[in-house]
Amino acid sequence: MNDLVPLISVIIPTKDRAQDLARALASVGAQTYARVEVVVIDDGSSTDLSTVFGDFAAQYPRVVLSVHRNPEPRGGGYCRRLGTEMASGELVCFLDDDDLYLPDKLAVLAAYLAEHPQVDAVFGRVVIRERGDTLLDYAQYRRRLTHTLSIARLQTNGSLVRRQALQQANFHPDLRKFQDTQFHIELCRRATVHLIEAPVAIWHRNYSPSQVSHVGSSNGAAVLAHFDALRGYLLSTGVLTRADRYFLLKQRLKYLAKLAAYRDGLSRAARHSPPALVLFNLYWVYYQLNALRQAR
Repeated sequence: MNDLVPLISVIIPTKDRAQDLARALASVGAQTYARVEVVVIDDGSSTDLSTVFGDFAAQYPRVVLSVHRNPEPRGGGYCRRLGTEMASGELVCFLDDDDLYLPDKLAVLAAYLAEHPQVDAVFGRVVIRERGDTLLDYAQYRRRLTHTLSIARLQTNGSLVRRQALQQANFHPDLRKFQDTQFHIELCRRATVHLIEAPVAIWHRNYSPSQVSHVGSSNGAAVLAHFDALRGYLLSTGVLTRADRYFLLKQRLKYLAKLAAYRDGLSRAARHSPPALVLFNLYWVYYQLNALRQAR
């Protein structure tokens, strides 16, 4: 009977976070959905994670577990792309190693795809856990995702994607940061993607050097280089709308303002349009005032 239920592959990139990984794996093991496999991509951990894997296999024998360890760190884009290539499921989804699935995440999203065969991927809402819980909100539900700002707010933890849709859009293996933005924009522009109102995952909004895609906020050059790699790639795809391109420009201006690169930001904004110039100066004032408040 279970053979008639599509297999779902859950891809988890991880690095040196045994306790967080064990918690994330347990949230997958506790799913109400019948057929699940987990593909863990260890991005060159310096610690031994074998105990975590052994404990999970013993506690959740119905879940098939596959583990691949990169000899050296390759970043989030590479790990998630490799995970999709290793996955056996008809349906594929992703989980960060410090986040959690709600128990019916897979069942709810799989049921939606079964009821809507024309939909290539579906996202559920995500609970933001940071000094309490709030729900990441959107203006519309059960609608095809086309609005740039809605796409930009998507959380990969909330996804379930038909395997064939990954031929249209997948994680770029060379993007070490911002690969979620790349995947979401390409997926929504190349495939039919819906958002439903049901909460399906918990996002622990915290940032640490041990995260696979972490780039230190003090390293401004690295942040800009990673963002420019994202923007350059997306511009090369030919799938971006005018709103997408403007969103990417605004994000770059925001980074330049935050990193106190005033001349560069001013020059880029002036070359684009008067509204972009006004926007950059607003960003600049905001981040300068914020820096002054923090210095007090």
